[in-house]
Amino acid sequence: MKRINIGRAAGVMGFVGIIGGWIFTVRKLNEKIDKKDARISKFKNYFDVTNAWVNLKNQGRNLEEYFVKNGWRRIAIYGMGELGNRLAEELKGSSITIEYSIDKNADSVFAETEVKRIDEELPDVDVIVVTPFFVYDEVEQALREVVDCPIVSIEDVVFSM
Repeated sequence: MKRINIGRAAGVMGFVGIIGGWIFTVRKLNEKIDKKDARISKFKNYFDVTNAWVNLKNQGRNLEEYFVKNGWRRIAIYGMGELGNRLAEELKGSSITIEYSIDKNADSVFAETEVKRIDEELPDVDVIVVTPFFVYDEVEQALREVVDCPIVSIEDVVFSM
């Protein structure tokens, strides 16, 4: 029968534990880095859209042009965060009517229009503009289940002008 050197076995187990801990730590750090990279990308895209929008404003242009060009006069805005509120402000007093807004936090959102949740009855409009464009695909999919109108992102509106 072969004898096991306890000291050597403990050393090997300790080494394995160190390697395992190191791998765990590296994975956690990579997850944090990935989350930060995603946030940086999100805010970079947010900056790009707002910068292009300000550039349009500096040229004396208004997003109303986009909706008029497409024959859309009655719209709904999905997402009443900063971009949703800026869009509502820009279209106020224009030929475009914001019929209502949609937000997952409808009960705690302030807007000059009625704010609905996606699970409520959404009256017909010409188009719905999704302002949290970084989650556009999932929002569009959810909206497609309850409305039958075009759905565009604020990003597409700004960059198509």
